[in-house]
Amino acid sequence: MHSPACNDPLETQQLLTYWLNELDERATEATEQHLFACAACSAALERVVALAQGTRELVRQGEIGAVLSPSFVHRMKAAGLRVREYRLEPQTSVNCTVTPDDDLVLAHLHVPLAGVRRLDAVIEDVEAGAQMRLVDLTFNPSDGEVVYLPRTSALRPIQRATQRVRLVATDENGERTLGEYTFNHQASRR
Repeated sequence: MHSPACNDPLETQQLLTYWLNELDERATEATEQHLFACAACSAALERVVALAQGTRELVRQGEIGAVLSPSFVHRMKAAGLRVREYRLEPQTSVNCTVTPDDDLVLAHLHVPLAGVRRLDAVIEDVEAGAQMRLVDLTFNPSDGEVVYLPRTSALRPIQRATQRVRLVATDENGERTLGEYTFNHQASRR
């Protein structure tokens, strides 16, 4: 069955923010009034929820790498996920691992974000000489950090590797490196 079209559809971001319970009271009330009266937007919310739940499950399984908000990390921990965390300042390195007891591994990359409009991450596997670029990361300048979730399922079989992450501010004047972080990964000895 097809829902009738909405003349003033709610934006996907608003639906997601509503579902995450991150709207203020007034916006929540307005969103709920619209959803109760609009089958099309209610169906859109159901699709957002299904997508979010599927994504959450893939994150739980360690199949997705992403940049996360601190509130998302808090919710993962509250849901009982066992999270190994590393905190790095710019131009530093850390010896790291993932154990069988870890559901996920996170890196808190401290970085000055004031005035940054677009942020990219350049991730390099030093031994393999491979590089990838994550473009236009979501970030909150007041957080002063980027929370990076690598694919935990990809980390588990690695015996030893070095990975560098470079955070790059990009604007009309070009690029500037804000920080470089080195991860010296070793397999767990358990």
